[in-house]
Amino acid sequence: MTLPWVMAVDQRRAWQKLLPVAQAIICASTEKCHGDSQPGGL
Repeated sequence: MTLPWVMAVDQRRAWQKLLPVAQAIICASTEKCHGDSQPGGL
């Protein structure tokens, strides 16, 4: 039996892992990120 707060913590961890991945996918699909970040010399 899983406690609700344990599930919430797991969801939060999963979200923190997925967020950068989702941003990278959005970036790649729009190709807006590549143009913005490269000239900045990041």
